[in-house]
Amino acid sequence: MNTIINGKPQTYALLYIANIFLFSFIYWYFFNWCFNTDIPLSYLKMLYFSIVTVTTLGYGDIIPNLNSDSLLITIMLQVSSGIMLIGLFLNSLSQKLSDLKDEKIQNEQKVKDKLLLSKQMVLLKPIIEEHLKILSKIYRATSSKSGKNYHIKPTELFNITYYDQICMLDYYSEVTISKDGEAIKISWAEYLKEKNSKFVNSLDNYLMKFSTALPIEIIETLSNMQTSFYLNYPNEALLEKKDYASLGINIGLTLEHSNSSLELPENEKVVKIYHELLLKLIKIIDESLSDKKISIFIRLDPQYPNLGSATINAK
Repeated sequence: MNTIINGKPQTYALLYIANIFLFSFIYWYFFNWCFNTDIPLSYLKMLYFSIVTVTTLGYGDIIPNLNSDSLLITIMLQVSSGIMLIGLFLNSLSQKLSDLKDEKIQNEQKVKDKLLLSKQMVLLKPIIEEHLKILSKIYRATSSKSGKNYHIKPTELFNITYYDQICMLDYYSEVTISKDGEAIKISWAEYLKEKNSKFVNSLDNYLMKFSTALPIEIIETLSNMQTSFYLNYPNEALLEKKDYASLGINIGLTLEHSNSSLELPENEKVVKIYHELLLKLIKIIDESLSDKKISIFIRLDPQYPNLGSATINAK
């Protein structure tokens, strides 16, 4: 029943036209002598009669003989079916126009949402790029290779080999940074604690500003990144270092056995999970800002210092 009611307007228009020709043939072939005329009517005149009958115009120039019950039943059948088809036609046409209007509104809303998302991603992109600078420094610090500098997409860099490599970072080893124009050395745990905290705060400020307008997928991704153990691990490393120092023990500390492919099956791959969240976010940014795709510039040239020399680049 719904299929009949919700049919296409052109279908009902064709049925209405078919109604006219079908009944005109019936009048001409079966009831030609049932009209108040002296001679048989031509098919063209019967077609004319069929049109004025189904449209309920009723000019009265061709009058059916009321003594023929079959003719009267046929006329009533044509008129009732014609009225029904007109009703269905108007209803489907109205529904079609309504659907087109709704589709137009939805398309306009999609364009607005896409434009708004693009504006939001423009502000999120620098935050992610700054974070990728830190990841590229970790890659540089844990790399055993030397060679040329190169650009690489995060989707190509973040794989199991990469996870195994960066998990080998000794959080108690030293990294050289510049502070107030002077080169100083601090532990990687201290360095990453500061950088990760700054990154998490930037995400928090971003969410506070745009959470009401952001898609739920982005909000969930950002929230999961903020609470990731991967970003909190430097804090844990510093706490453990104090415990070891109180016992007079000096050891290295890495994420190797907790998060890489070398881990036990029951352990969670926090490094892999975190980078998958990051990749998901980068994909959304790249799709929203088609002019520039995010890529990482890795420095493996031997002429540069061994630690902290990799930088981010967008092209």
